[in-house]
Amino acid sequence: MVITQPLWYRFRRTIRNSLVLCVFVWLLPLVYVLPVYFGTEYYIRETIYVVFILSPLPLFLFFLAGTVKAL
Repeated sequence: MVITQPLWYRFRRTIRNSLVLCVFVWLLPLVYVLPVYFGTEYYIRETIYVVFILSPLPLFLFFLAGTVKAL
């Protein structure tokens, strides 16, 4: 958002938004590691792994298409 809409981001950037994003980024790995640590069942771990691996894919494709279009 910072790159594509700099004016919007400048007016929407608050301490609360930064704090929420920071907490989310720090808690996200716990969702990934804790099931392995506590020994959950195999299919639950595999589901978590698939979600973590595939969730960035749509964003990557969206931004890749925008970059190629801009070139």
